[in-house]
Amino acid sequence: MKVIVMGFGRIGSQVSKLLANQNHDVTIIDHESIAGVHIDPAFKGRVIKGVGFDRNVLLQAGIEEAEAFVASSTSDNVNIVSARIARNIFHVPRVVARLYDPSEQTYISGWD
Repeated sequence: MKVIVMGFGRIGSQVSKLLANQNHDVTIIDHESIAGVHIDPAFKGRVIKGVGFDRNVLLQAGIEEAEAFVASSTSDNVNIVSARIARNIFHVPRVVARLYDPSEQTYISGWD
């Protein structure tokens, strides 16, 4: 499965690692240069520097073919906007957004 993980903190790095270890095609998007920070040298996925709601960054990451999108940045707003774009504009079938503020939680789309 082709998965895009936006945000490479504690959650994004663990999700990326788990999915890559299960032989999924993982692309990471993060706004900072993360080369070598949390990435296992054996990681075979791609890393793209940028923000997860930038159309060009999403296209570069392969959003048009993505089967899943994980929004795991430290910003609720960025996660919500990125997840909505993935789901509503690019029609990614499985979208998950990590939200810190429980009052902001909105169901976007479950993971099958």
